[in-house]
Amino acid sequence: MRVARSPNKQDQLDSFNLAKKYLTRALEIAPGFYYAASNLGYIYLTENKPDSGYPYLREALKYGPRDIQVNYYYGSTLFLLNKLDSAIRVLNHTIELNPKYEAAYSVLASAYLGKGDLNNGLASYLKVIEINPNNGKAYYYAAELLRSKGDTVKANEYMSKAISLGYNGR
Repeated sequence: MRVARSPNKQDQLDSFNLAKKYLTRALEIAPGFYYAASNLGYIYLTENKPDSGYPYLREALKYGPRDIQVNYYYGSTLFLLNKLDSAIRVLNHTIELNPKYEAAYSVLASAYLGKGDLNNGLASYLKVIEINPNNGKAYYYAAELLRSKGDTVKANEYMSKAISLGYNGR
């Protein structure tokens, strides 16, 4: 949905409200309509309303368990709901479906860190860097994790790279 990235927030709000109306009606008519459920879940995720999107994405996964986007959206929703073990499981499944899914590794890193698992969090950020060597944010967070583990030489190297890519933690 291009409207999700629209700089005009009122257009986005209007489009989402209209879409929610029609997608909800579509699910009333055809309860197992996969695309309606996944799109509703995505809209709520974009609106930062994971509680509202959760049931739709869970339902969409029943009909599209191998859909990469639905898995990613569901994993992201689980993360936002602080269901970290479930988020990790779903995001790992997403990555099995698409091993180059950079965004899935980023959310996976956050989920691991939410559980206090620095090693897997770092490994996930390193995978992001492997996929996209221009991701300054991943270098920044990898540097912070390396520093916390006592590897200041590597941490400084990664922090320098993050800054050279224009990311300084803001």
